[in-house]
Amino acid sequence: VVVKKNGFTTDQIRRIVEQYDFDNAKVEALKMCYPSAVDPENYFTLLSMLNFSSGKNELKRFIDRQ
Repeated sequence: VVVKKNGFTTDQIRRIVEQYDFDNAKVEALKMCYPSAVDPENYFTLLSMLNFSSGKNELKRFIDRQ
């Protein structure tokens, strides 16, 4: 709820999503946070948080559709 009401930088979103252990949870959290990003042009930098290419590809496709 807080994420939807406030704007966050990609660095702040990174710190939020670092709390998740698994790529699938990180991907879902990153998707949820995207609308609140004040610097969406930097969102691609968050791909480095993911360990597997499947998660990276899913997030890339998501970003490209925004």
